Amino acid sequence: MGNKNNKLIKITKGAIFAITILLAVNIVSAASWECFTKGERINFCNPKTPDRTCGSTICLYCISNYNEANDCYNQGNFNACNGVSQDCSGAGGHGEIDSQPPILTILNPIQDEIYQDRAILLNILTDEKSDISFTDNMNSRGRWTRLCQDCMSYQRTRSFNEGPNNITFRAEDVVGNPSFQIVSFIIDSQGPKITKVNPKKGFASGNFSVEFKENNPKMLVLHYGNEDAGFFTSNLDINNQCSPSRGKYNCNTYLNLASFNNKSILYWFELSDIAGNSFSSRPILIQVDTMPPVINALNYMIHENHLRLEIQVTEENFDSIEYRENFSLRPRWKTLCSRLDRENKCFKQISLAAGFHNIDIKVSDEAGNTESRNIDILI
Repeated sequence: MGNKNNKLIKITKGAIFAITILLAVNIVSAASWECFTKGERINFCNPKTPDRTCGSTICLYCISNYNEANDCYNQGNFNACNGVSQDCSGAGGHGEIDSQPPILTILNPIQDEIYQDRAILLNILTDEKSDISFTDNMNSRGRWTRLCQDCMSYQRTRSFNEGPNNITFRAEDVVGNPSFQIVSFIIDSQGPKITKVNPKKGFASGNFSVEFKENNPKMLVLHYGNEDAGFFTSNLDINNQCSPSRGKYNCNTYLNLASFNNKSILYWFELSDIAGNSFSSRPILIQVDTMPPVINALNYMIHENHLRLEIQVTEENFDSIEYRENFSLRPRWKTLCSRLDRENKCFKQISLAAGFHNIDIKVSDEAGNTESRNIDILI
């Protein structure tokens, strides 16, 4: 009895194996080549298999069957298809002419991003094979640059112009359906640089100036102070306190330094750009003098065609006394005295033509503070 059961089990297993082989053969034999013409789009039922558009005159795809309800194809077994002649003897495909442009996804560059390097990564995706290209809307005059052909992605670095960039990317599928996307970004690879500051040495009255080079300045800060009083900052308005000229900016600002009068301070400028780069000038130690000179006396006497001047001044940091004839053809400042005598006086005689004269007299100290007088005389 036991032997009969064993034989029955063996026969059953053999039958199952044979049926399995038969089903496998039937499944494999169900695959065939389907023909599609150029421009037809083949939708696959498997969501993991990207749909395709025929880009040649005739395209052959290994197909198991066509799902009419969902208008999609199930892929066939290639081992079965390889045993069938590729002569389009089977039924033609059900693909429709592709009239939809590819879906273009720009992962990088990012809209309105600021990059610190001219060479940036282009990371571009499409949902079907396409020719991917770009044009520079600001500089290329309509010329297109191809990135790749019959591709679904592009990931390489390319160099772009310093400053603002406005780029149009294009993906064109095998039928010629185009899609476009515009991305604007900024390249700021050159760090800011401060080239000149004033005052450089000596005295400060509160007037400061700075010259810098930077295409995309964001913030300009003046730092000043000393260890006794502490350090302070003053932000300059680049739009209103600076003027661009030949690739540089010239800026002027005024600080009320009365609390530092007759004391020393350290000052320096700090400049930053929109990319986050920054530059600081060298700190300068300088003496503060906020008080203007005092003109104690201004006496003059006319002798023939000469004007004799006697001016007494009180100023510890005296620099010069100048005069200007306002009714002359070309009024300009001329030096009367660059030093004072022991009594802090300046004596000077100047020649004048006959007639009426209006004369400005200006006393300056080394910090740039001034005090002026005006006199009218007749020769």
